[in-house]
Amino acid sequence: MKIVWTDTAKEDMELIYQFHSAFNAAYAVRLYNRILDETVILKSFPLIAPVEFKLLPENETIRG
Repeated sequence: MKIVWTDTAKEDMELIYQFHSAFNAAYAVRLYNRILDETVILKSFPLIAPVEFKLLPENETIRG
């Protein structure tokens, strides 16, 4: 399985990081990395996430 981040998801990650780093930079890094680590789990076990029909191009399955 290939993990593809939408532009919106990338922007959201940046906003999450910026928000939390204003209060606690170490926590912001841990949270950011934890979210990325969860995508590794998704890559190994793609059926744990629901299919994202709004992102679905023809002949592909997208889970998120």
